[in-house]
Amino acid sequence: MPLDKLSHPQQARAWFDNIPIQNQYTVGIAGEVFFRGLMDGKLLAAHCQECGRTFLPPTLYCGNCFSTSGEWREIVPHGVIDTFTVVHLDLEDNRLEQPELIALVRFEGCEGGLIHRLGEIDAAQVEVGMPVEVVFRPPQEREGSILDIAHVRPLTKS
Repeated sequence: MPLDKLSHPQQARAWFDNIPIQNQYTVGIAGEVFFRGLMDGKLLAAHCQECGRTFLPPTLYCGNCFSTSGEWREIVPHGVIDTFTVVHLDLEDNRLEQPELIALVRFEGCEGGLIHRLGEIDAAQVEVGMPVEVVFRPPQEREGSILDIAHVRPLTKS
């Protein structure tokens, strides 16, 4: 019987076929605000009015004091590279024609950061602490996803 207690692991039953399961992932309230901001070319972070911390990616509740985060703040889309890696294989372990650079970017005044592709730079030039800026896709190409950010590139002096 399916509800009988097993006394040996060999008694466990296994399913050796596909199980047709469908699910839908939702980004939640904080994620929706964040992705709508990206569609408008803005980086929005959640600010906790209780302890003063700001979170990116945004959260609905403060990870420090557990209060509701309170307000949304647009942050300047300039940050620094905290760490980076060079990716040589795709998800199926096939060698990429051109390796990709991926970085964790931290933004001033925010806890957390964003992981995204680096562009317009060679791997040999990337450094931890390097100032970078977010490059958004053209407005007509934005869909409300993290890919509305085309890539992150070295900060150009204006």
